[in-house]
Amino acid sequence: MQSTKENPLGYFESYIVGSGLKISLAEFIHDLVHVSGYHITDVDKTTGIVKYFDYNDSETFEVESKFEKQLTNDLLNELNNTKVLISDAVTEMVKANQDYINFLLLQQIQLQYIVNSGKENINSFPVLLKPLLGVANYINNKFLTESPKKIHLDLSCLKTDTDNAIIQDKNQIISSVLSYLKTQNEKDQKIMSDQEYELMIGYISFYVENNILPEDIQKLQTLNISKNLLRFTFWVLHKKLYTTSLIRPDFISLIKQIFSDFDEWELSTLKRKFGNKDKVTHNGKLFIPEIIKNELR
Repeated sequence: MQSTKENPLGYFESYIVGSGLKISLAEFIHDLVHVSGYHITDVDKTTGIVKYFDYNDSETFEVESKFEKQLTNDLLNELNNTKVLISDAVTEMVKANQDYINFLLLQQIQLQYIVNSGKENINSFPVLLKPLLGVANYINNKFLTESPKKIHLDLSCLKTDTDNAIIQDKNQIISSVLSYLKTQNEKDQKIMSDQEYELMIGYISFYVENNILPEDIQKLQTLNISKNLLRFTFWVLHKKLYTTSLIRPDFISLIKQIFSDFDEWELSTLKRKFGNKDKVTHNGKLFIPEIIKNELR
């Protein structure tokens, strides 16, 4: 089942509660075992881990292919699609003078149903929980910031509560540093579009949660802030997530892949300037959050 504006969680319900996961896992294994032509050495049909021999010009070596990696990328794409559908639905309700808050809170009922009814699959593949939390955080942070009502999911039926607490904490850090990018600059210009903001958050969250770079990154248009403020913003994010005692090279590589702002910079230039405070102007710029300004004082 595909998600729609009327049912933005339809895909996740059919995938996690219905037969979608089982079918995808079977197809993944079938393609490697019967289609790829590899010499298969081991197949775990429960976890979706397939081992096979591969070779280059000088040696033969064993490779391990994991269903969970493919699953993670698929879920990220569907999460971004669901965010767009929810945003479009809310926009239509606002134009029609309809109450969209109840529509958003109804998503909590469906999210909770997916968690409760899909607990066995989620416990087997905890990555399934991430887009559900992503939807909840998206609704809370974009539409319910000033509402006393928030979406909260009861995860007591799962074995992943500890991991979830870590994920939620990291999501809060990401939001506290980056959320200003969806507002206006000092000239009252939109810094970046809502759609591109959500794409960016999806890419960053994927990296933070999985410690690998997302695939098929769609480069974003130039932002209406300076390159220096943009790269320093992500230095602050790196500091809050990982400290700055050792900068992660793939984190910087991710930033360069996401933002066309840095197309004219070599990767080495971005690395060298990453945490430099020079040329980062913040005085009089009320749109810059305190969590960034504090690092410039």
